Amino acid sequence: MADFQRQLDIIDPKKLVYPVTCIGLGGIGSFAALTLRKMGFHTFVLWDHDFVEPHNVPSQAYGKADIESAKTEALAAHLEACLNERLETNVYTCRADEFDSFEGIVIAGVDSMKSRAAIWKAVKKSRSFVPLFLDGRIGIEWDAE
Repeated sequence: MADFQRQLDIIDPKKLVYPVTCIGLGGIGSFAALTLRKMGFHTFVLWDHDFVEPHNVPSQAYGKADIESAKTEALAAHLEACLNERLETNVYTCRADEFDSFEGIVIAGVDSMKSRAAIWKAVKKSRSFVPLFLDGRIGIEWDAE
């Protein structure tokens, strides 16, 4: 059983009622999910179409044993292993940018602006079910003409 006493001034795990939806499980999404799991979140929806490759190991929450595994499945296993607490996961090994609705706390860690725009559109559509949206990428695109 985990001891959450030192973090109760930040967040009480008993009040973590929303699922965490992580879209893009690379450098941002994999560590965000792992950190939130360690804080006591217990319901996760994991989206990524990619598989763990050797170049992912140094910069993401995966190890050598995860190579060639779907990022969704590998991360779900890491979330399960890090705490001896209840865990619920739904995994989608596909692109999320064609999905039209999300729920809970949504964390976008995708690489493309097109995907980010599609996710934001779906989040706006799902507004009553998404209390918080975080986009971990900061960047701009402009026409260089």
